[in-house]
Amino acid sequence: MPLHLVDPSSLRLPACPLPRPGDQVCWFAEAHQVFGTLTGHDIDGRAVIMNQFGNGVTKTFGEIRLSDPFSRVGPNWTRLPVGGIVVKPSAAVSAALQRLLSQRVPPGPTYLDLVREIWSRGFETFLVGGTVRDLLSGADGHDVDLVTTMPLAWAKNFLPSMYRGEPSFVKERGYISIGGSRHSGDPHIDLKVFFRQSARHQRSNFWSRVRARRPASRFRLQCGVLRSNQ
Repeated sequence: MPLHLVDPSSLRLPACPLPRPGDQVCWFAEAHQVFGTLTGHDIDGRAVIMNQFGNGVTKTFGEIRLSDPFSRVGPNWTRLPVGGIVVKPSAAVSAALQRLLSQRVPPGPTYLDLVREIWSRGFETFLVGGTVRDLLSGADGHDVDLVTTMPLAWAKNFLPSMYRGEPSFVKERGYISIGGSRHSGDPHIDLKVFFRQSARHQRSNFWSRVRARRPASRFRLQCGVLRSNQ
């Protein structure tokens, strides 16, 4: 089946309120301006930065700003790994995805409502895991695993009002669990962030960069679905 490629520049995302990993940022320390490169955020939503002296530091996003507001890193689809392509899914996959994401997650709104809420705030969301396999193979999808570039500490500000209670927040592994349990058969979401363990700083570092694990891999981004194809 021929691939229907999508021009990444045609994809839209509202302005992100936070700098993205790779952005050059600055702040003041002891009355002196300091510069650095944002590398990610920790589980509490604080910015993790490599400063101009080669040292890793942690700041709140309120303390830092973009060094040049008119020169910033774009969304993932503007900086895919070498060989990365954006592909339009088939009509059958699109219909199956729409049916799945239109399901309500008890006791709150639909999967798509959550994706739209995150997107409207300037952050990306990717459908990952077994759901992608099921959709591409024509099988019925059940629970949904989402990976977002939004710090989960930010998501916790609006999730309780969407789902009528505090979601389960597993800090050590970087995800929030919403809805019914996996064994109940009820719709369920694991909302995750990209994860990396930093041995140097003995803490988890989360970031929003899609990276290839193997140079030979080719990544396809399909309507928010990310898959690796050798």
